[in-house]
Amino acid sequence: MAAFSARPLGQSDLDAVVAIDADLSGRSRRPYFERRLARAAASPDRHPQLAVDGARGLAGFVLGRDTEGEFGRKEHAVRFDTLGVAKSEQGKGAGPALVAALAELANKRGATELSSSALWTDHRMLRFLERTGFRLAKSQILERPIGYPDVAREQQVDEANNDFALDFVTLTEAHIADLARLDRRLTGRDRTGYIRRRIEDALVESSIAASLAARHHGQVVGFVTAQVDFGDAGRTEPVAIIDTIGVEPEFARRGVARALLLQLAMNLNALRVERLETVVSREDFGLLQFLYREGFEPSQRLPFARPL
Repeated sequence: MAAFSARPLGQSDLDAVVAIDADLSGRSRRPYFERRLARAAASPDRHPQLAVDGARGLAGFVLGRDTEGEFGRKEHAVRFDTLGVAKSEQGKGAGPALVAALAELANKRGATELSSSALWTDHRMLRFLERTGFRLAKSQILERPIGYPDVAREQQVDEANNDFALDFVTLTEAHIADLARLDRRLTGRDRTGYIRRRIEDALVESSIAASLAARHHGQVVGFVTAQVDFGDAGRTEPVAIIDTIGVEPEFARRGVARALLLQLAMNLNALRVERLETVVSREDFGLLQFLYREGFEPSQRLPFARPL
């Protein structure tokens, strides 16, 4: 088995990364990798990306992402979204070397776990995750399709409470202060930095601007942050991943969260995004109940974690 030494993945590796991925997946995802590499160059601490080389050049790569604060997390974790090894280098230890190097880097940065996900039918990936120390995570991946019924439901949303008017706007940097204030009331913590990063990612990294704020008489009373991409975790279809949703406590149980999800679904349906997805702790019964009520169900994708 060859000995691989990991190094940072750079923008000069783009062509080789695209070629390896296209050979493995059967399609080119160049725009996705262009965005990810550019984001890593701008924020390397939040986007650890590594490579290993073989006799013929780039042998493999892994794209990581800092997930502190996402999906309600309190701990600091790093998720690897995409890992690829050239067919000519498979079976020589390149994949385990990439995961080990990413774990070492994440540990040095204070992360407590690595996370990833895989389809339950992707037996090769499941075996790889098992060999590299991953186990099923204490969370669930939920999903729901997006289609015409969402548009019809949105047109009827809150008819029984039509005196409670909401309007929706796309999140921008101008909303950071409002969202940080709302988030502080919900969590008891000042996560202004996290909110700023989520909006930056929504504006820069996502292929479609999807994140929304709900306003009542001009006041922000709720928000949802989501990213849309065509490459994370090996996906080849457009998926919107919701990582944060919040509602002002005094506006709870007035349909704000439901209205946000329906507006998001309506917007994404027009853009031909096929599915909403999110990750929820299996102990967050209130959120699970809400999402099931809104049409979410367990995904065919399983979450995995490796403690550091």
